[in-house]
Amino acid sequence: MVPFYKTLPFLDYYKNEDENAKDLAMTKEMYPADTLQYQSAVENRLDELEYEGSWIYDEYPDRQRLKAEADAIAGHFISDQSGGCFIKAVVGMIFNCELCRRRCRYRRYRRFW
Repeated sequence: MVPFYKTLPFLDYYKNEDENAKDLAMTKEMYPADTLQYQSAVENRLDELEYEGSWIYDEYPDRQRLKAEADAIAGHFISDQSGGCFIKAVVGMIFNCELCRRRCRYRRYRRFW
């Protein structure tokens, strides 16, 4: 006989959320120092966009807007001596991955509640 609280299938749905957060934190610990700076800048900008209630959760965001946001974040780190193309690529990748992670988490929470 199964206890009543285990008959509902979605109660264990968020159990993996903590494990994924631990894996992400462990992965971030392995980043080089400059990449950690890029990651924190991306997280801060996405927090600002979430607070503004902006386009971040649109179903189909504009590719140019995503690229412009990533380039604006990378612009703070590019100097005359550094390789701007590499920094833009790294920041763009981090920005898109973080945006995807937040959007998927937002959809999962909205689906059940």
